[in-house]
Amino acid sequence: PMSEASAAPPPHKHGLVAVMLIVLILCASLVAVIYSSSQASTPKLSLTKTECLKFETFASVKEGITGVEWVGDHVVVHFLLIDSCCMKHVPTTLAVSGSIIQVSLSQPQEDEVCRCVCPFIVHIDIGPLPHNPYLVQVFYHNTVDETHI
Repeated sequence: PMSEASAAPPPHKHGLVAVMLIVLILCASLVAVIYSSSQASTPKLSLTKTECLKFETFASVKEGITGVEWVGDHVVVHFLLIDSCCMKHVPTTLAVSGSIIQVSLSQPQEDEVCRCVCPFIVHIDIGPLPHNPYLVQVFYHNTVDETHI
């Protein structure tokens, strides 16, 4: 005869522990999926610009969006900007709300005095984004240009 103290626990306690472990693993997996999807779905903006472009006359140059395209899961906006020849970077802000992408190009605060202007092509890379139709708006010099992709 076995004593009561050394008796095996009732079988239903093993099942309860197993269920608790499964619930804990599922909760941890759900948290990991939510975190990774929230990290992947936050679009970021990166920007590159060309050197000063050469034109015979500025009369033929119009600031604004010159093209927009999908590159993988990123939208790339090509924008002709006329600004200071000494410009090293273009301060930007990004807002994505539903099907609207808004980019603001700000006037840079340069240290050196520059008395010339020239056109640049600014390449604005925004992503990752789901492949949906978007209205792309670029705000610059107190105006806005927009296009659809």
